[in-house]
Amino acid sequence: MRRKIIIPIVLVAAVIAVLVGVLVVPARGGAGTTTTAAVKQLPTLTPLELIGKVATTLPGTKAVHGQFEWTNGILGSSFQLPAEAPALLQKLWAGGSGEFWFQDGKLRLRAGNGTDQVTVAMNGTSVWVYDSTSNTATQYALPADTGTSASPSPGTNGFNLGNIGNLSQLMSAVNLSVTQGTVAGRDAYVLTVEPTATKTTLGSINVAFDSTTFVPLSVDIVDAGGTTVLHAAITSVDYTVIDAGLFDYTPPTDAKVVHATMKADPRNGATPPSMGTNGTTEPTATMQSLTVTGAQVTVGFPLLSLTSTMTDLPFQGAYVVAHKDQGSFAILRYGQGFGTVVLAEGKLTAAQQTQLLDALNATSLGTSMTLGSYTGTEVATPLVNAFIWTTTDGVFHVAAGPVPLTVLEPFVTNLK
Repeated sequence: MRRKIIIPIVLVAAVIAVLVGVLVVPARGGAGTTTTAAVKQLPTLTPLELIGKVATTLPGTKAVHGQFEWTNGILGSSFQLPAEAPALLQKLWAGGSGEFWFQDGKLRLRAGNGTDQVTVAMNGTSVWVYDSTSNTATQYALPADTGTSASPSPGTNGFNLGNIGNLSQLMSAVNLSVTQGTVAGRDAYVLTVEPTATKTTLGSINVAFDSTTFVPLSVDIVDAGGTTVLHAAITSVDYTVIDAGLFDYTPPTDAKVVHATMKADPRNGATPPSMGTNGTTEPTATMQSLTVTGAQVTVGFPLLSLTSTMTDLPFQGAYVVAHKDQGSFAILRYGQGFGTVVLAEGKLTAAQQTQLLDALNATSLGTSMTLGSYTGTEVATPLVNAFIWTTTDGVFHVAAGPVPLTVLEPFVTNLK
């Protein structure tokens, strides 16, 4: 039952992120934008001023209605969802379009690709998810103790950019700039985020905000080669009051109806238990930075590390994550910002390793490869590359990061 609940929620979360999370538009001129010269001149804003405007103005927007579209190639053209994935998710993974309504913490949307559609309706007391491919409507009752009287705006519920995290750390890893354009017929500010690292797979992230409401309107993620690997955009938008009855949902008369209860209300920012608090399978982490030797003593088995310094990948520290079922893993970090490679090392049983590799092979992303003295599986995607292998002492290794294979492969071969 838990598996059946999680998949619709993940799908809903993904679509909501496309709608009102961080949506991007091509800053260099593309579908849905105009060139800067054709746009009404807006007051000039610096990147930090724009972020401040979003933080202060976005929460004042109480209602949003619009149409949207997305295309997704973030894992590359060869990626395939596992055969057991829901049929609708298979159809919507690469792209689609839809319409949404958001007001006072209530949401309704439909998204699809051709005749295959998903409908989501959240009215404050329950969430309906209707899948047209299976003609199934699932109603998730929200817990009674979550405080349904709150009326958050599109600027709350985790959509506020104030939740970005450590802004100073982000600023050191990227260059920020602001241009102007139009999205969905609205004058917009376009925030372009470009990594300072020279050897990275990421080219830029471009986010467009309505110049009046500062609601995010679109997002493009561009790889280092200039190809847009993820595009999501609101194509039409208005902010008029929405009829409250729209958020109530009645499934088709011939639909199979399933009832379930959510264990946490996503409207109120519910979070899972802290790491290591449940005493079962959740991980606990040693958050202080360790040397390789210190991490090795903690995990109790030999660790691989770089035998010679790589200029682009300076050692940044090691961390240890302990897991009740999988044991301890050491996490070694090399590089900076979007030019970082993370090396994870731990012991898995043969069955666990087989399960992981079988799941990876089902996606068609893995390729058998020998790098130096290590034979394993190389995973190449537009934004993240990885190499996975097991050494003769039974330690499982994963080296991964937003760096090109020309950086990752020498890194692996220099590990001893």
